[in-house]
Amino acid sequence: MKNTNHEDPLRKWKMEFPATLIYGEKYKKVSSDAKIAYIILFNYLNKARKENWRDDKGHLFFKFNYGELSDLFNWPLNKTKVVLYELEIEDMIEIVSDPSFGVIQRLYLVTP
Repeated sequence: MKNTNHEDPLRKWKMEFPATLIYGEKYKKVSSDAKIAYIILFNYLNKARKENWRDDKGHLFFKFNYGELSDLFNWPLNKTKVVLYELEIEDMIEIVSDPSFGVIQRLYLVTP
């Protein structure tokens, strides 16, 4: 018989997500990968709050570089960059980067 133990440790780690990503008209054309990346970042907002990653206007942001985001999403770097580009085009994130090096300085999550 397969494991049917609903107290399995993997089942205890849950993520929240804005239902509008699934049901909102605005997000119908957004890829599933982009939605998953958004959900992961959405759940990391607590880390940003805890670490007090705020800009001079008090807005929360992330301090992840591309490699760290690739690890966080568990995707290859190229896929991570493509998905981040889609999120940016769809106005779901805003990336502030150093233009001379292409390094992320701050990544903002846009509220759906």
